[in-house]
Amino acid sequence: MRAQLAAASAYTDWLVAQAEDAAAAERHAAYTARVATAQPLPVVVTRHQCPHCRTTRAHRAAAAAHIGRCWHNPDAHGCKTCQHFEPAANGPYPEHPGWPEECGADQGVVLERPVIDCPFWAPHTNA
Repeated sequence: MRAQLAAASAYTDWLVAQAEDAAAAERHAAYTARVATAQPLPVVVTRHQCPHCRTTRAHRAAAAAHIGRCWHNPDAHGCKTCQHFEPAANGPYPEHPGWPEECGADQGVVLERPVIDCPFWAPHTNA
């Protein structure tokens, strides 16, 4: 009797495993069919771009605020549009760190970051 119970238990385990494998295969087939037909949807995004440095912002107000303080905007009287601005330069040899950006009008003060509304600002002269 025990032999018959052991054989029936083994058959039941095999039958359950077969049913689980068939269900997994069916779920995988349904997933593959669903994924194969899904297509990405196009999304239109509006960005606002600075006309001076080409930086973009998601919000119009943020872009307008940036334009007012943009280092490349001549109306902001920033360092990068001034004739006294001396850009950073490479050093004379590879190990040399180079020279930082400087303001020639202010006795060669090293610029930690460019300034806007500078009292020494003068427009570039195209000579």
